[in-house]
Amino acid sequence: MFFFVFSIFFCIFAPKFESTMQKKTSFYIFFVLLTIVSLSACTPRKPSVAELRREKHERDSIALLQQRQSLVYYDSLLQAALVEIDPLLKQFEYSRESDYEDYGHYVHRALKTSRNTSRNFLQVYANDNFQAAVKAYYCGGYKINMHSLELCADSVTTRIAGHPHSFSVEGEWHETLAIDGDEALNVLRFIDGYSNRKVRVRMVGEKTSYQYILPASEIEAIVATYDLAQRMADIHKLENMVKTTSLQVEKYEKRLQK
Repeated sequence: MFFFVFSIFFCIFAPKFESTMQKKTSFYIFFVLLTIVSLSACTPRKPSVAELRREKHERDSIALLQQRQSLVYYDSLLQAALVEIDPLLKQFEYSRESDYEDYGHYVHRALKTSRNTSRNFLQVYANDNFQAAVKAYYCGGYKINMHSLELCADSVTTRIAGHPHSFSVEGEWHETLAIDGDEALNVLRFIDGYSNRKVRVRMVGEKTSYQYILPASEIEAIVATYDLAQRMADIHKLENMVKTTSLQVEKYEKRLQK
């Protein structure tokens, strides 16, 4: 850079001190040569193969250190989550019909079908595919043709449609409404949000409906199921993070061995 600036300076001021054409010609030749030298000096040197390898090794070493730190962090969160969920799981029973169910599910002991025969209630699940599910049970002497579930608390109402099924047993009419995915999660979230209030459940049919106040024991079981579903989803995410980070650690370790 110094040579380049000097050549410009020389080009501007030197001709003032020249008197003949020969000297001017010599000056311009000198200027061209000086410019070539200065530009050559400014061109950056291409790094060698050894230098490129050393830089790559340093980058991989830093990346490996970061991935190892992340792995320790994610694994510690995972182990803590597994410890915290263990006492909660003791409130539930796990079941799976391998012939027709792709996933098993956890149901709270208070909401088992065997404990609620011939009564109207909500049965909620935390599935081991990290999804929630809800099934509304209606039992009575007449059909209502239930097609949706309505929840109301503190003048706030939400209605959710589902998949109906009905059958008759010894003169008693039974209907169920299955709600899955995000809609099921909305049911759990609503009840959890109003767990300290009276929650009215309305099983909505085509021409008539059935409604009741959700008992405190069922609210408690539903809130526990919502908690379990969230914790299971968090554990699944942490397990994926641990797996992904472990693969990154393995990748950089192999790179540094070359």
